[in-house]
Amino acid sequence: MAGDDELERLRYENEKLQKINRVLMRRVEMGWGNHSDAYQSFEDAAMLADKVKERTYRLQQTLHRLEESNQQLELARRETEKSQIQAEQDRQRLRDAIESISDAFALFDADRKMVMVNSRCAEFWQQHKITYELGKTSFQEITAASLVLVDHKAKAQKKVGVYPDPIAQTIFKLRDGTWIQMQERKTNDNCLVVVYTDITNIKLAEEVRYETAMAEQAELLKATLENMSQGVVLINAQRQIETWNQRFF
Repeated sequence: MAGDDELERLRYENEKLQKINRVLMRRVEMGWGNHSDAYQSFEDAAMLADKVKERTYRLQQTLHRLEESNQQLELARRETEKSQIQAEQDRQRLRDAIESISDAFALFDADRKMVMVNSRCAEFWQQHKITYELGKTSFQEITAASLVLVDHKAKAQKKVGVYPDPIAQTIFKLRDGTWIQMQERKTNDNCLVVVYTDITNIKLAEEVRYETAMAEQAELLKATLENMSQGVVLINAQRQIETWNQRFF
């Protein structure tokens, strides 16, 4: 009985040791497994760190290029703004220039649409109830609308210049007695500049000079005829008597 008890005790101890051994082995195995996982995690972390570093570098490069692009855009914006300011200053100088002249001024683009007029031109058309719209009214339309103002009984005079001064010049009389000189000139970009000048005083002065000259010639002719010993009468092309001397009767 005592031997059986000892054997049973030894078996119990052996099983206990084996169980402990198995537990220890399992722990060892588990320890190596955790080490492997830790190493794998470390390796993954290292690879992730490399990727983060690479992506951070790429991000920095992208941000750098973006900053350069923004600087270029800002420079372009400033240049564009500067060009726009310069263009507006040029347009204002042009407006000031055409406002400073005493003539009526109109500018038509390459399609002959009205794009600019000065106040004298606008006042003239408004005074005669001629409507227009910048960017829409054409040179042909404004000319056709103005024909009702022209005195067609008075002969118009037209002169076309040649290169290098190809200015078309037309002189006509309005029904209210005003004489207008219209000058048309193309620009280098095929726009059309039209200047309307009131030359009424010039035409009146020409008429006075003409009438004075004709009166002087008539007096000279009359004096010449009176000094002749024969009777003389002058008949024009329409077979009408123009003048005669005293000896004719």
